[in-house]
Amino acid sequence: MTPVPADGTVPKLPYAKIALRVLIDGDAEILYAGDAPSLVEGLVQINFRLPELARDGLTPLQIQIGNYWDTSFPQIWIR
Repeated sequence: MTPVPADGTVPKLPYAKIALRVLIDGDAEILYAGDAPSLVEGLVQINFRLPELARDGLTPLQIQIGNYWDTSFPQIWIR
């Protein structure tokens, strides 16, 4: 994140933003990724728009931040 916040504090404007990638049957459009307003530092809020070709049902969700991929293999339901 830029700027780097102190742990445990509540973020102030402007909120820190991070560069990331979300994959759900293709690249999702990132609308916002950064500090979660009014919550403590260390929590990240990610708002994204599903790709038009995302299939219905239980779908794998992949998140990449920098060179690191989420390895917990979360899934979301799409309807």
